[in-house]
Order: sequence, then C-alpha cells, then structure tokens
Amino acid sequence: MDKPVKANLFMLCFMVYNGLLPIAIAVLIKLIPGVDYDMFEKYITLFQHLLVFALPIGFYCMVTGNRLRDIVPHDTLALKNVILVVLIALFTLPLMLWVGSITEFFVPDNEDIVSQYIERYSMGFLVAAIGVMPGVFEELMFRGVIMTGYKRMGLIKAAFFSALFFGIMHLDLYQLAYAAVAGMIFGILVHYTNSIYSSMLAHFIINSIQVVLSKIQDPDTAAKAEEYTHMEIFADATIFLAFTLPVLIGLLYLFIRVNKGRNIDYKYSLDARREFVTDLEAGRGRIIDVPFVSVIVFYILYMKIMNFMTA
Repeated sequence: MDKPVKANLFMLCFMVYNGLLPIAIAVLIKLIPGVDYDMFEKYITLFQHLLVFALPIGFYCMVTGNRLRDIVPHDTLALKNVILVVLIALFTLPLMLWVGSITEFFVPDNEDIVSQYIERYSMGFLVAAIGVMPGVFEELMFRGVIMTGYKRMGLIKAAFFSALFFGIMHLDLYQLAYAAVAGMIFGILVHYTNSIYSSMLAHFIINSIQVVLSKIQDPDTAAKAEEYTHMEIFADATIFLAFTLPVLIGLLYLFIRVNKGRNIDYKYSLDARREFVTDLEAGRGRIIDVPFVSVIVFYILYMKIMNFMTA
C-alpha cells in the first residue's frame, strides 16, 4: 500500500467494520445462553485489538497478497534510540494534557468510563489491555499500513494524515485532538528510525504511565482534582507545558540529528518520484478523494448518532 487512495480506502473499510463490530458482538452475546457477562467483558477488554485491528490488517494482507513485513518498516532500534524514544514519550504527555485541557472547553472527557476500568481491573491487566495491545496493533495499523500509503507525499503529510486517522479511530471527540498530536510524534519517530518499534515503544509508555498514575492516585487527590474548573486545569497544563515543551523540542531535534540519513525506506529514486507525479496528474495521488471524504462523513454521522443516543 504505497498510494493515498489505497490508505484512504482501507481506512474507510476499517471505519465501517469498526462501527458494525459492536453490533455483531451484542448479537452474539444474545445468541449464546448462560454467558458470564463480567468474564466476557474482561476478555473483550484484553483482546479487543485482535478483533478491531489484527483482523482487518490480516484481511488486507490476504486480499492484496502483501506481507506485513514488506509494508511495515521494522529496522532494529539502537539503544540510543530506545533511550531517546522513552524520553520523547515522557515529554509528549504534558503536550497531550494541554491539548486535552483545550478540548475539554468544548466537549466532555470520558473520565467516568476510564475510571470504571481502572477500579475494576488489576494494574497488570490494565497495562496489558491499554498499554501493550494498543501499542502493538494500533501502531501496526496507523504508523505501519496507513502511513506507508502516504509516505510518497513526504514526512509532514504522511505523519499528519495518518495521525488524523488515528485520532478519528478513537470515535471520541475529546480524544481526537490529543491522539492526533501524539500520532504526529509517533509518525516522526517511525520516519527517522524506519522502525515501527519506535512508535510502539512510545505508545506503550504513554498509555501505561496514564494507567499507573490513575491506579496509584490517592482517592482524596482525585476528589480534589474533580473540583477544578476547566480554566484552572488549562492554566496548570499551560504552566506545565511551558517548562516541558522546550525539552520535547530539544529531544526531537537531537533525535532527528542522530537518525539523519537512516530513513532509507522513505526516500525514493527518481523513477519513483516520476511515477508519483504521473499518479498525481492522473488523480491517483491525491489525498482528498472520495474514500477520504467518506471517512470524515462517516465519523461525523457516527458521532452525531452516538450523541443523540446518549443525550
């Protein structure tokens, strides 16, 4: 998959599948007598990424005849890159927090849903379900399969549009913006290391830290935090960002300098560039096409339906 139209079409199919999957699961539960709903929910929570991401990726590879290793960049990470990725992930969290604090002025967060999982399951289970599984399968999908479809458009467009789809995938307006910001950084990591393992590691760290902090948080502290106004949360996040953003920028600069010239998979020969120009002239290399617009329309309609049902 090395053309935008293929990436857009795959994302459209994924969105439709992702929208129908909960309905199929609900019907399946009704058809199976004597289901232990608590146990079923636990296994779905842990293994949902196999259904949501692994199956569509596997189906794509089967239909197109492509091997996953030929689509997804998978160079080995050097130790210096492991250290840099860990630090970049840590300093990306304040940026995500700040973006989330802005979003919260317009849409409510899903804190109640998340807190239910935090209270119900053990830390090890949550790290596996929210840290490991998303870190592997979401990255295979968005920084692997989909970003590969945009790579001939250049780093900025490839990272931006794969990150946009990553935000849309969450089907949550609150998560859309900060997930897209994280997705942009994940895309940069993959581009310069030519390795999906870099974004998997960063994704795992960001998700797992949020789980661990939520799990060990003192109940009294959590109760006080709920009394904060949106403006107070935004002000605190802005102050925190003022100290951490320069560090993040410095780390990214160092990371790019260290890995300059390594992104071989994202550099194309003159013949490949000529082919891309031909595709563009024929309309096959455009990002904004029918599948892309359909993804956006599907997302808007889905969110409106969900808001109406939960109102």
